[in-house]
Amino acid sequence: MSQPTEVFGPYEVYECLGKGGMATVHRAVRRGIEGFERVDALKRLLPHLEIDAGFVRAFVREAKLAARLSHGNIVQIHDLGKVGDRYFIAMEYLPGRNLVHVLRQARAVAHPAPVAAALCIVGEMLDALGYAHAQVDHRTGAPLNLVHADVSPSNVIVSDEGHAKVIDFGIARAASAAGARRRQLVAGKLGYMAPEVMAGEGIDARADVFAVGAIAYELLTAQPLLPRDSAAAARAALDAGIAPPSAAGAACSPAIDEIVMTALAVDPAQRFSSAGAMRDAIDQTLHEMGVAATRRAVAEWLATAFALDPVRRRAATAGGRARTFPLQPTPDDDPDHRAVGTPAGGRAATAPPLAAGTGAADPADDEPTGERAADRDLPALVTESVELSDAVRAKRSRSPAGATPEEPAAPRRRAPRISSPPVPPDLMPRITFRTPSDSPDE
Repeated sequence: MSQPTEVFGPYEVYECLGKGGMATVHRAVRRGIEGFERVDALKRLLPHLEIDAGFVRAFVREAKLAARLSHGNIVQIHDLGKVGDRYFIAMEYLPGRNLVHVLRQARAVAHPAPVAAALCIVGEMLDALGYAHAQVDHRTGAPLNLVHADVSPSNVIVSDEGHAKVIDFGIARAASAAGARRRQLVAGKLGYMAPEVMAGEGIDARADVFAVGAIAYELLTAQPLLPRDSAAAARAALDAGIAPPSAAGAACSPAIDEIVMTALAVDPAQRFSSAGAMRDAIDQTLHEMGVAATRRAVAEWLATAFALDPVRRRAATAGGRARTFPLQPTPDDDPDHRAVGTPAGGRAATAPPLAAGTGAADPADDEPTGERAADRDLPALVTESVELSDAVRAKRSRSPAGATPEEPAAPRRRAPRISSPPVPPDLMPRITFRTPSDSPDE
């Protein structure tokens, strides 16, 4: 094992797994008595944000909410703590790859996932979301209507053994509570955002189902479903009609096409009513086909895909020229652009990358941050999480007078040698803010 770069409380800190505008994530080993040790993913606020009470509160609430979700397909929270003045979240460490990395590799080598591998990943995502959607208030038994609200490849980790886990419930919300009160704000990532969310019409579990459908389409075709440069372009593509995966060259049966297209229905009423319903449809279809969608199928596909040349492939173009497919995301090819603000029509300003699952909070909230997760009700945590997310969007929209968004610099078309860290830096999604000129000043 390499030497630690620092000692942080009970942790020996090793390589950085990801860094965003709010936090860093490192592989870390926690040492205990009698030779005990545990490898964690250690998430820490950036030092200059430790003095901002709003950021600290948002960070703490993220940990509290995620700690309530205990499921085999959701990355678990081990601890929330503080060393000196610096807060940290210790999360389950999962050796593997971010699904963004996997899909980029699939596009680079023109090697879409086999049906069994794609549907295994999708099925495990649906299991995680179905569990979250079914959460109830432990006191009253009333459903919370919890929605992830940001299902996308950057929030899915696939282990080397083919096990898929969902991360980042940092902007999860209760559709019947705060979500209903903030319908004019849009949260999610373009390319995976349901039409009703883009239109600011509210959100429920069917929005997560749409996002899973978009990921299923991309796994099966190695092509993104929708453009990601603007909400208007994504909506226009939806209005023009989506062709089934088989029309894009996927080796899909009509039954699988039907499942994907049902999840992608523009009208939420025409989609699967829940993640569980989509999971049941997949299981029934696989049974009828005699196909076993197992983690072993996923692991074998990953081993094959990442053994192929990731740098170049010949593309059939009019001029017959070679085309380079870089591994770095580009403005047109980056699934990590998150749009927040009003629906299509406003200009998008690019903000620095943010750590997955984090956001600023309203500094006016003076609640102490040292409470244990068990001391708070989940409905309150969900509601506050939405309010904090909304507050930071409004706060960041108040840019200095005369300031104009800068266009992102064109990326360099490089083709680096591939390296496969346990969790790639893609863990931290890039965020695009849509800021209406008439946003209320909170």
